[in-house]
Amino acid sequence: MPGSADDALLVAVDPLDGAQRHFAVDDRPVDNVTNSSGGGLQAHDYWNNETEFVGGLADLLEDQPQR
Repeated sequence: MPGSADDALLVAVDPLDGAQRHFAVDDRPVDNVTNSSGGGLQAHDYWNNETEFVGGLADLLEDQPQR
């Protein structure tokens, strides 16, 4: 949502020229308890949730322009 406080959450800064680029926040529900390995704080274990989180993040990053 443009113009909201979310606009400042994820900003990439180009190390070469200092240009800033905003990344929109897109909240999506995930079930880490069902889709990640057990132990610790499983409900907060996004990195082992390959079904809902890791694959989607990989797709998002793959779509970014490369330098």
